[in-house]
Amino acid sequence: MGLTSDQINTLAQLVVDTAAAEIDCDEFLRRVGELAAALAEPATSTRSLREAAQHLKVCPECQEELRALLEILELESR
Repeated sequence: MGLTSDQINTLAQLVVDTAAAEIDCDEFLRRVGELAAALAEPATSTRSLREAAQHLKVCPECQEELRALLEILELESR
């Protein structure tokens, strides 16, 4: 069973998005609150946040975690 062209394109994009130094999902989840707060205050930018943002590019599970957290924060602010 071969890969579809969409799967090949997705894998190629992941390779392009891979950085020399990456964090894992556990480290991302430790930083997700800081990232969510920074999204509300865009002037905040630290190395930690840049690494978390880089991780989001390649990890759909953490993308979902962040979406869920942002939805909760939005609901709380109403």
